Amino acid sequence: MKLITTREQLEKNIVTFNNYLFTGTLEQKTWVIRRMLECSYFVMYSINSELRFAPSIFVGYVDNNINKHDSYKEKHGTKTKKTINKLLKCEPISDKKLFEEYFKYCGKINIERRENGVCNQSKKFWNKILCKG
Repeated sequence: MKLITTREQLEKNIVTFNNYLFTGTLEQKTWVIRRMLECSYFVMYSINSELRFAPSIFVGYVDNNINKHDSYKEKHGTKTKKTINKLLKCEPISDKKLFEEYFKYCGKINIERRENGVCNQSKKFWNKILCKG
């Protein structure tokens, strides 16, 4: 899979991820929740003034979907982190206020609150909000 190079590609993946979570099948929702728990880096986005979060390892690859994501064995968060850093012109941060927003979102979508992703890495967030509607 190719890494994203444009904001439009990033936004398309955010829409796909969001749709899986809010209008997808039970299997798609379960898959998304697993990614939310495992991921360490998140892109923040807003829909109708509600702050939401999408994992970088999913939104960082062009035209991503569940099947492509699961079958691509070479995916790595370090690669997507670098490409999103370049695209958004900033690096993800660990911030108490952003954690509070993330945990509030986790509560809304009924998922466990975790401060760390896989490998016990602290969750971090790009402090730029992409607006979708």
